[in-house]
Amino acid sequence: MPSQATPQDRLDIVQRHMGFSFPKDLPRLWNGDDAFDTQLFNALSLTFPKGEQMFIDSVRFYREHIHDAALSDDVRAFIGQEAQHSKEHEAFNAWIAAQGYPVDDIYAFIDERQELGRAAPPIVQLAITCALEHFTAIMADSILEDEALIAAIHEDVRALWIWHAIEETEHKAVAFDVYAHVGGSLKTRRITMAYITFHFITNITRFHLALLKADGELSNLPALARGVWRHWGPRGRFTKLIPAYLAYYRADFHPWQQDNRSTVAKWKAYIDGIAKRRVPQRRDESKREAA
Repeated sequence: MPSQATPQDRLDIVQRHMGFSFPKDLPRLWNGDDAFDTQLFNALSLTFPKGEQMFIDSVRFYREHIHDAALSDDVRAFIGQEAQHSKEHEAFNAWIAAQGYPVDDIYAFIDERQELGRAAPPIVQLAITCALEHFTAIMADSILEDEALIAAIHEDVRALWIWHAIEETEHKAVAFDVYAHVGGSLKTRRITMAYITFHFITNITRFHLALLKADGELSNLPALARGVWRHWGPRGRFTKLIPAYLAYYRADFHPWQQDNRSTVAKWKAYIDGIAKRRVPQRRDESKREAA
């Protein structure tokens, strides 16, 4: 069983202004000189700017319904971090677009899907955010734990992914706590996660394949097979995440039941050292209501 972190043990949600830039001569295959891994991460990055705005909107809708000073502070910090994530990944996605990849087509598809999401009741939109935040949290943890993966990422991109993973961990419970605070049901949480799981996997796969096609890699069957095995084989990167993913369906689940503060600590000084500006959180846990 994962160790349990108390509310007082949660990480502060620090807003870091990074100001990343990406040189024109950044290698096209910046992730281990591997098309499969590079385009998987590119596909994820392309979802972030519009996705982060959706997260902000779904949480912000309930700000006036939060009667807990510490949670309100968490929400402010969450919004600040997510806004920075959108900004930094927009810069990276501009570099992706400059390589000739079908970024506009992918953005158009995301816009279409989000229009459908906006028709859902606000509590369902918040449940969608909770589900996707769980995906980003467990993937962030897997990135920070995998020193070989981090070493394979080109130095001009490495800090972007470490920074984003750290901040996704810091705020991984905020949307979930808001959902619980405003009375979101277990049934809706579970059904929404099952729905989002299908669409998250199929959409990322769709974007991944489109980017690989642009690289002429769809006919490279041995490389595709190696990539699938590396992620979905018995000891694959995604296969290892299945227990953490399934924990979300437990009635007593909370994101901080996976206490990965020590993993974040390995990289935090590195990121804080290169941040152009930091806005630390000053949370008063004595004001947090019991869940």
